[in-house]
Amino acid sequence: PAIGHTDAHYADAVSGFAAGAAILTHTFNGMRGLHHRDPGTVGAARDSGVACEAINDGIHLHDAVVRMLAQLAGDRLCFVTDAMAAAGVGDGDYDLGARKVVVRGGKATLAGTDSIAGSTLTMERAVARAVTEVGLTIEAASHAASAAPAAVIGGTGRFGAIAAGLDADLVVLDDTLAVQNVMAQGAWSDR
Repeated sequence: PAIGHTDAHYADAVSGFAAGAAILTHTFNGMRGLHHRDPGTVGAARDSGVACEAINDGIHLHDAVVRMLAQLAGDRLCFVTDAMAAAGVGDGDYDLGARKVVVRGGKATLAGTDSIAGSTLTMERAVARAVTEVGLTIEAASHAASAAPAAVIGGTGRFGAIAAGLDADLVVLDDTLAVQNVMAQGAWSDR
């Protein structure tokens, strides 16, 4: 279970995490903000020691907020894309279920509104942004894209790290952090 997109106050969120919620979905987005008198869901996630998702596209979160979240969550920071059909495709008009979405400048919004509707982010871009624009180390960015999410879904003994006995799932990046090749369960892609 997860908590997200909520107006819950700190105490309510702490109760939810104590009842078994293991992650804060889309941290800071669609939820009560972090306030000095009511730390809300973000403060509750920090105090409860749960994982915190970050959509690191420069739209959902300001880079300073991603840096702050990296400090608050530590090794529990998980990068997610919240990607919709326009991810990696470009600007245009798309469907998100029964809803119409407009993508302009990489920002997806519900047609006729300013409401963000998913993202066009790829994990490759989330990792590269973390290092080149946000200022995280490659190690921290890699952990947030692999080991931390693996831990949340109970996959630590199977994937999320490079170790003997784990699935051979690897991503090879070049010096610009662009994906050069992918190995899935020991087989290289035809890239």
